[in-house]
Amino acid sequence: QYDYCFCAVDDNECNTGPEQCTEQYHPRRCECPYEADDLINIPKRSCGCVEDDQRDECQKDSIYYFVGTIDDNHILELDYNKFDFEIRNTINFAKITDYEPYKENISASDSSFLSISKEEFEKLKLTKALNQDEIQCNMIYLLRNFYTSLGIIAKVMNNVDIAPSATYMFAAGPRKVTISNVPQEDKKYFSDFEIGYSCYDDNLAFSSYYGLHKFGISDSICFPNTGIPSDITKC
Repeated sequence: QYDYCFCAVDDNECNTGPEQCTEQYHPRRCECPYEADDLINIPKRSCGCVEDDQRDECQKDSIYYFVGTIDDNHILELDYNKFDFEIRNTINFAKITDYEPYKENISASDSSFLSISKEEFEKLKLTKALNQDEIQCNMIYLLRNFYTSLGIIAKVMNNVDIAPSATYMFAAGPRKVTISNVPQEDKKYFSDFEIGYSCYDDNLAFSSYYGLHKFGISDSICFPNTGIPSDITKC
């Protein structure tokens, strides 16, 4: 049953509104403060960054990355305690300044700033337009910027010229997602789910990120971007 607010009748927030988030109290649906000073001890996963935010995760040199554990049976486990309610995924963060620069003492005005020259870039396999068979797989079209960027990284780091196979990453990714450590009050919002191997399943985008971390990338010559392979061991 639902009332005129379209809220469940046992949902007190429809009548009282969510409570203010604090250091001690910051569940999924609390009301976040707007001032940076009031957010200092509230996890970023509960309340997103604001102007002049002093929390480590909100500094300009912070980068976020998805975290989860995928096993050999393609089952991905996500930890509720790492779930970021703004990004809507389980994340961790790191500082860019903690890593060695790829090139030191280089500025944008230097001729060697670009790892790949414009002329060389235009000749790479990944720059070729998608053919009709590839376009027919909707997720291939939507995720082209993502898997193309991986081809650029492969060229820069390993000097190989490939057009990456997105369908390989789809097949290598999780087929089922489980979520651990979900508190009782949130179990109706967080439940296990399966990922279908369809070019029109939006969860394939999510799946490909984790498939990348588990199995890396492959060439679209071996695994064409025209259909999701059933066997990813042949190359």
